Amino acid sequence: MMQGKAFDCVKMKEEIHETLRREHAGKSEEQIERERREWLETSDHPLARWWRSIVAAKEAASPSPGARQR
Repeated sequence: MMQGKAFDCVKMKEEIHETLRREHAGKSEEQIERERREWLETSDHPLARWWRSIVAAKEAASPSPGARQR
């Protein structure tokens, strides 16, 4: 028999969306994106650290802008 849910994921999603709506009220899309990027670049949150590792790996794998193609 299935146990009761420990939390309501739909309710949690709605609460997250409401929090973001309040935080972004009156801001332009550019300002929201700038704030997200700044958070990703400076935060010690595990998600931000993961994002930075992905960006660094991508940059290491791509040729530098001045490199010649052979």
